[in-house]
Amino acid sequence: MIETLYNLVAGALTGAGVACGGYFKSAGDKIDWQKVGETAIIGMGVGGVGGFLGFNYDNASTYAANIGATTLFQYIAKGSMRRVYPKLKEWLVNHNFKSAVPT
Repeated sequence: MIETLYNLVAGALTGAGVACGGYFKSAGDKIDWQKVGETAIIGMGVGGVGGFLGFNYDNASTYAANIGATTLFQYIAKGSMRRVYPKLKEWLVNHNFKSAVPT
């Protein structure tokens, strides 16, 4: 049980890193932090699937796309970022973390 949970969490964190790594490698673009958050959530979902089932990231991505999970992760990511991101940004400004506010 603990090993499965460990694999799930490790896969989710690795998936977020892989997904965001692909986003950040395109140099010169202005960073849209809302899209970075969406990308991380989708990567976490795919990585979690891979960690749970013991797949590498490529196979997990294919499997998640085949069963429709990637679309589900996209809907969850977009919905949560539309609701959370503006509130987080406002909270950072109101609590004197102006230097940490993404532009």
